[in-house]
Amino acid sequence: MKKENFSKAMNEMFGVGGDDRTESPAAEPVMSAPSEPYVSQEPYEPAETPIIPAPAPEPIAPLEMPLEREVDPFASAVAYTPAPSYSSRAVPMQKTILAAGTTFVGNMTAQGDVDMDCDFQGDIRANGTVTIRTRLAGDLSAKVAELVACEVQGDVHADESVRIDSNSKVIGNITGKDLNCAGSIQGNVQVSGHVTVNGSAYIEGDLEAASITIENGAGINGQMQVLPRKVQ
Repeated sequence: MKKENFSKAMNEMFGVGGDDRTESPAAEPVMSAPSEPYVSQEPYEPAETPIIPAPAPEPIAPLEMPLEREVDPFASAVAYTPAPSYSSRAVPMQKTILAAGTTFVGNMTAQGDVDMDCDFQGDIRANGTVTIRTRLAGDLSAKVAELVACEVQGDVHADESVRIDSNSKVIGNITGKDLNCAGSIQGNVQVSGHVTVNGSAYIEGDLEAASITIENGAGINGQMQVLPRKVQ
């Protein structure tokens, strides 16, 4: 018994000695031959699967696109202010001034008033008031004619009125709407409105108007006709 324990201890420590008996190796398992696969003698018929129709697709509603706001490319632009046009608005009346100490020769047409302090040789046509303070050798046509301490050798026409002060003289015919005369006239007077002959006035020629007022001291050498105004 001691010998067996010693041998067992030597075997455990140094790997020598021990039991000389050897265990027989375990028998290897024997593999059986593979069996043949099972083959059914009946023909294969697949099972009938019921056909289920696919559901109809739901209609797709059109996408509602948000309305794009139109962008005005000129919204941020600075407003254009056109230059004033004389054809689209009233034109302020302009005044033409002919200074004293000069002499003007030739005809003149003015769109506004005319203030003349110089000698003028020629015809004057204006849409406004023409004031003459010197000498005019020519015809005068205006909206209003004012003769102040002057002499006019020519015909005078006014759309509205002719005013002649006591220091003025006209050698020519006068036509227009109204006449207020305190000076002298050598020519015929034919107006559609009223004529006032002041006490200092003297008219040598025929006088025709719708109404006439003659003050004391006035002199008229000619025929007078008072004709009523024509109804328009």
